[in-house]
Amino acid sequence: MTISFWATWYTRGSWSRIIDFAIGQDNHNILIATRGGSADVLINMRTQGGNNNEMTCSNTIEERELVHWAFSIDNNGAIIPYKNG
Repeated sequence: MTISFWATWYTRGSWSRIIDFAIGQDNHNILIATRGGSADVLINMRTQGGNNNEMTCSNTIEERELVHWAFSIDNNGAIIPYKNG
């Protein structure tokens, strides 16, 4: 699976969400957000069985810059991030 989007951050709010899909709490969730108020982008995926895959891309947000992001997730849950690539 691949998720991609364009985003511009004008401020770094605490846990600003780009994507937040879920069936319910800890049930097939996909979250892409800033980590706290930092310049980090977090992707978190949870399945119904309680599996939790998470990756943080540290210091990657630059305010007022249009950026293309893509996250590929393989069948084993490995996450590969792409920024402007």
